[in-house]
Amino acid sequence: MVQEKIQARNLIGEMRQKDELFDNHHFMVHSSRLAAAGFLPGDELLIDRKALPVPGAILLLELDGKLLLRRLGQQQHAWQLLPLHSGLASFEWPFYQPLPLVGVVKKILRTVAA
Repeated sequence: MVQEKIQARNLIGEMRQKDELFDNHHFMVHSSRLAAAGFLPGDELLIDRKALPVPGAILLLELDGKLLLRRLGQQQHAWQLLPLHSGLASFEWPFYQPLPLVGVVKKILRTVAA
């Protein structure tokens, strides 16, 4: 009986660990336009799908079927979605509308040439 409870706890722990793995996914950077923001072609961004967006965070958004990276700013009545390079315009998103958030960028994985 005790052994069965220990095995059940271990199984639940393994299931939680597997669930946590699925809370994140990777996004590959293909454009050199993001170099000014510190992202290079070939970088892999670790996206946390459960993280709450806070001002200053870099977000991965899905808008009109396209994925966008934006830095989150805050105005008096709206979120400000700031581009990571000068070739794009910023835009506002009203607080009362949910952000089309895929996730928050948590880490950059970069391969270093030998």
